[in-house]
Amino acid sequence: MAECADMYVQYVMEQLAVAKEKCKDPIVLIEQHLDFSKWVPQGFGTGDCVIVSDGLLHIIDYKHGLGVLVSAEKNSQLSCYALGASTCSMASTISLRSALPSTNPPGECQQHTP
Repeated sequence: MAECADMYVQYVMEQLAVAKEKCKDPIVLIEQHLDFSKWVPQGFGTGDCVIVSDGLLHIIDYKHGLGVLVSAEKNSQLSCYALGASTCSMASTISLRSALPSTNPPGECQQHTP
């Protein structure tokens, strides 16, 4: 599990580096409470990693299922997280990613930009 966590951290750092190419001071939120109760009664969740940069809101969800792929596309959990995170950003683009370091091949990440 530690190896998977290390791979996840590496992936987040790579995404932060990409964000820094377009924004000098992106904000990184780890284990961020996301309230989407405006759309889902009593709805909230915890965003594993949310990177806010100029024009982009990047939501990364860590999944550690044993070889179970969790797609970011049409993912209701990530979509709700996007709603909650959108209240803290005026981003024009939202990127949703499921980080799946325990899958084969390790480090697989699924991206969906709604």
